[in-house]
Amino acid sequence: MEDTKTSTFHRDSEFLYRSVPQVNNFIYPPLRPSGPNDSTALAQKIELDHCGPEGAPFTIFVSIPYCEVRCHSCHMFKGLLPSGQDRTSLLDEYLECLFQQIEAYAATTRFSSAKCGAIYLGGGTASLLSAGQVKRLIGKLRESFASEPEMEITFEGNPNDFSLNYLEEVKPNGITRLSIGYQSGNDLTLKSLNSPHRASEGLAAVRNALAVQFKTVNVDLLFNIPGQTLEQWQQDLYALIEMGPQGISPGDYVVFSGTPAESLMSSGRLGKQQDLGTVDLWYQWTRQELAEHGYNEQVRNIFAKRDHPYKYVALCCNETRGLLGLGAGAYSFIGRHQFEAAGDAETYKAAIRRGQVFQAVTLSPRASDKNLMERYVMHNFFASVLSRPRFKERFGADPLAVFPEVFSKLENNGLVSINDEEIRFTPLGQKWRRNIYYDFRAPEFKTQNDSIVCISAARPRPGGAAALPSRQ
Repeated sequence: MEDTKTSTFHRDSEFLYRSVPQVNNFIYPPLRPSGPNDSTALAQKIELDHCGPEGAPFTIFVSIPYCEVRCHSCHMFKGLLPSGQDRTSLLDEYLECLFQQIEAYAATTRFSSAKCGAIYLGGGTASLLSAGQVKRLIGKLRESFASEPEMEITFEGNPNDFSLNYLEEVKPNGITRLSIGYQSGNDLTLKSLNSPHRASEGLAAVRNALAVQFKTVNVDLLFNIPGQTLEQWQQDLYALIEMGPQGISPGDYVVFSGTPAESLMSSGRLGKQQDLGTVDLWYQWTRQELAEHGYNEQVRNIFAKRDHPYKYVALCCNETRGLLGLGAGAYSFIGRHQFEAAGDAETYKAAIRRGQVFQAVTLSPRASDKNLMERYVMHNFFASVLSRPRFKERFGADPLAVFPEVFSKLENNGLVSINDEEIRFTPLGQKWRRNIYYDFRAPEFKTQNDSIVCISAARPRPGGAAALPSRQ
């Protein structure tokens, strides 16, 4: 999940900022390979025999670790759906192992005494499941874990799986939020992604989902895809806004190290990406357009209409509550540990069959009280704002007292504005958010050479996002 490439900004400014590694700030404390005794002792490490925070809901992520094709730079890829095997039988076999893990966690003190607030069915590709398999899976989760009255269930998948008939069959299982991997309405752009669907299928999936009337239909879009132009991105966004889904998630395309996209770009077979300053302008323009059409930015890259907030993200990020990951390659944060299950489906299933239902191939160190505060600040800054009263209610201290030097630097350099109620990113802070997150990492969780190169930070261009052409 981590990429050691560094950012490079070369415009002048009044202050210096380090070049920092691209790390996954959601996964904190960072993961390390687990030792020989970590899996067998995992239940004890994550304190499954203890109750969690009283009244605090947890979330569940369920991994369906198969894809029909591998998109060129997908960091969620687990494995291809094997050819020459009966798809239904293969997925049934996987679900049986998953059900054993569900039963084991549900029987623990921690999870038998808590309520689930949100479930996310993802992957891989969750929509590879048949409608009957979706019914069985959600039914198993509902009968195993207590839930809050307004529990959210998100179901994610590829457009070419979302026929009208399929969506009509899966919706009655309690799915409240459908997330469509639309990515682009341009066939050339989809081809550069190695996407499994075509533009016509993406449009049809959005129309089908809106016709079936899920409470929230969210559509994932990507920008800064190699070779993509600003005009193409604007056409993608405008077309989607006109269709009117309740959620739009515009993500900036990251070329992860070791992926096919990196090799194709190096050989010239894929076009170039925009420089990071231009990408920031694209995003600021996108924020402005979405705001004008009634979409609120919940966290960076996730926008929703006013009555359709994304509860899973609110619990995981804004409240940093417990996350139970189920299935191959799933990430969890339980007690004070972050950990990851085996990513390969066959390895995962073999472990389950050996009775190893609590498993971790990577495991973080035990988070200290300070680490939990660092995690809370970073995750809340995904939304560009930190509530001082909520932080104090959670940890018994004001964030300015806990991190005086960092906040002083951020305020003095115009990266945050601070008042009695909140600490909020300025436009410049939004541009340098990745560096700001990194400032809150504990010294032991930073790389050894991240402070060597000093880079001048960039002030926004005159006019900011307005410098981009607006719709006529």
